[in-house]
Amino acid sequence: MSRDKQGNKIIWIYFIVTALDLIGVGLKVDWLVLICKPLMMTSLMAFYWVVSTRRSKLYLGALFFSLLGDIFLLDKEGQFLLGIGAFLVTQILFIILVLKRSSSSSKSNLIWSAIPFLIYLVLLMRTLAPELDDLFYPVLIYGSVISVFGITALNYHLNQRNAESLILLSGALLFIASDSMIALNKFFSPHMIYPVAIMLTYALAQYLICHSMLLEEQSIEE
Repeated sequence: MSRDKQGNKIIWIYFIVTALDLIGVGLKVDWLVLICKPLMMTSLMAFYWVVSTRRSKLYLGALFFSLLGDIFLLDKEGQFLLGIGAFLVTQILFIILVLKRSSSSSKSNLIWSAIPFLIYLVLLMRTLAPELDDLFYPVLIYGSVISVFGITALNYHLNQRNAESLILLSGALLFIASDSMIALNKFFSPHMIYPVAIMLTYALAQYLICHSMLLEEQSIEE
């Protein structure tokens, strides 16, 4: 069986377990979430491993720490800090990946990239601060790092302006949206729509980042 055919089968597994996880989250079927959530990143790792010709260790590491984060956050209270820590490593690895892909940059693009994410970080922390207590600094650190991921992704797109950079930026924005909803749901104003929206944006973000990685690898080979 060819690599692409194997990849197509595995990515369908990713979409199926994601759909089942969303059903489990929406209907509060805990056993379904317990099974499907870890399978999301496991299947995406398998997809990338089969399809990629380069198998970036940094990217596989980011997916592995995402898997750890997913597992830790199954326990919404007791393992929250461990979940934040795992996803913090994921974000740092994503930042390194984007920086390694960036061959050129301009100061003006970097400034324009930084402005919206700095505003986002300030507004988010002002909103959450009254409810964070001892978690203020962990959330600030994580918020700062994911904002840097957004800055690097937008800066990369402004400099490259190609399909890979646009898809990567879309993935970064969805990741930030997902994490922001986690924070708002936990610390500010819980809402029944958040859990499903969090997982939907997260799953799309991870898929888009993976797709961008593969497109970038193909462009290098061509």
